[in-house]
Amino acid sequence: IVTAGIYGLAERAPDHVRHRAIPAAKTLLLLIVLSAGCLAIQRNRVWSSGVSLWTDCVRKSPACARAWLNLGSEWHDRRAYDSALTAYSRAIEANPAFAEAYYSRAITFYAMGDMESAIVDFDRTLELDRSFRQAARYRSVAAAGCKGK
Repeated sequence: IVTAGIYGLAERAPDHVRHRAIPAAKTLLLLIVLSAGCLAIQRNRVWSSGVSLWTDCVRKSPACARAWLNLGSEWHDRRAYDSALTAYSRAIEANPAFAEAYYSRAITFYAMGDMESAIVDFDRTLELDRSFRQAARYRSVAAAGCKGK
């Protein structure tokens, strides 16, 4: 819009100014288009996967518990459980009252077969949110798994 305005003004300028102003406006427009294209390519790389998106987000906002939770979920979905645990722990550091982060970390412990750690986090989830039914269900299953050992 700015460039179009400058170009419009350049066309209305007196002849002695116009021969310089129009090429300058075209050059400015070209630079803006190239810059926007480069920025779009860069953002496309960030959005290419959930891991890259949320990694970029936590790099820019390291205190955002929700971003850490989402990064952990991406790692969990890829069965990169150690990375998921690290991300969930960072979410908990950012917000110690974040029940969903404890629940997600418990699910990861559960997936790894570490029922004792899972139970600890399911219990913490339920302390923070008594209505978290999935946590209660999985806690019961994890407890049954511990008794079977």
